[in-house]
Amino acid sequence: MKNNIVFFKDKSKELTESIRKLDEIIKFASNSDEFTRNQVLYFKVNKLILYLSKNKYNESQKLINEIDSTYSPEECISNDKFMSCQFYLLFRMKKYKEIDQLKQSLLEKVESLSPNTKLPVLLLTGEINRLFGNQK
Repeated sequence: MKNNIVFFKDKSKELTESIRKLDEIIKFASNSDEFTRNQVLYFKVNKLILYLSKNKYNESQKLINEIDSTYSPEECISNDKFMSCQFYLLFRMKKYKEIDQLKQSLLEKVESLSPNTKLPVLLLTGEINRLFGNQK
């Protein structure tokens, strides 16, 4: 139960079951002293990945909003999978203006980030620039 990595297969029924199990884990972990905030965040990001895998964009957006309201911007930015999921959802929904705003917000904060966080953010924004240029 202390492992924060979730494995899932790509079959639709199994993804639904994985989401249900993650809901249980998140509920337990949120009310337990055995898990850190960061571990609970990773569980939620795994759930977000499952939602995106099933093209459940409304649920994905709700979960992103929940994470944004629960965790500090620094905690969110330091989780590169969460940031990638945010950009992915915006691309799938063709919200190019929001992509640019999120990218600019990240770039404004990059100088204050730790070295471990700075590189993934720069790589992610570079990839967004490449993809964003292809979408316009």
